[in-house]
Amino acid sequence: MKVLITTSQHVASFQLAALLKGSEIIFGDHFTDYPTDASNSIAHQILKFCLDHQIEKVFPLAFAEVAELRKSIILFDEFGIEVMLSADSRRFFTEASKIVNSFANLSAGLISLGYPTKKIAIANVEGRGELILIDDAVKDNLQIWNRVKAINFNQLGKWFNQSNFQPVALYQPGDGFQAFYMLVENGELKCFNPVAEDTRKILAHVIQTNNMKGFYHVAIANRTVLRIVNASF
Repeated sequence: MKVLITTSQHVASFQLAALLKGSEIIFGDHFTDYPTDASNSIAHQILKFCLDHQIEKVFPLAFAEVAELRKSIILFDEFGIEVMLSADSRRFFTEASKIVNSFANLSAGLISLGYPTKKIAIANVEGRGELILIDDAVKDNLQIWNRVKAINFNQLGKWFNQSNFQPVALYQPGDGFQAFYMLVENGELKCFNPVAEDTRKILAHVIQTNNMKGFYHVAIANRTVLRIVNASF
């Protein structure tokens, strides 16, 4: 089977490729005719690319692609191409402790959840990128929502104290926090690194309940699933 992973630039692109054993993998950004995520009608351009290259299955890893391809699942199906996204309009699973809609509310929300005494994490409310821990020992200033595992409170202010503030989800990871990527294909769960059996059972229940398929980023703590989103940046 010929499979398209839309970009090799995602932090877990090659984890996904390794999990797709037996498939012929191509990365979209390795081809000059693959559209950029700023292109108009990107879903139709990706469909043309798939037809030109005899693609049978697509894993979108850019956030703009995920949003557009989800709307076009039926169109791709008509051409015998499977888009590896769940059709559920909710797009992802989340158990956020609080959603904040302004920087002032962000600071107040963190305090209400026990910061700085308790461990708190933030995430993009639309499902972009990973869940990020707030850790005041962190000094590196990296691109938000992409490859950032933890930030300190001062960095939080620099990035989010702006007029175009976008809603942020707050989580309480507590002890036993884990974050990793998983592939869900034909109802089967696969992870690049070993995952405990009890964690697999918890995830299997969420996957079945929400009829999930695709490549996801998972955040879980103390047998509680905090967040499962399509792996995208």
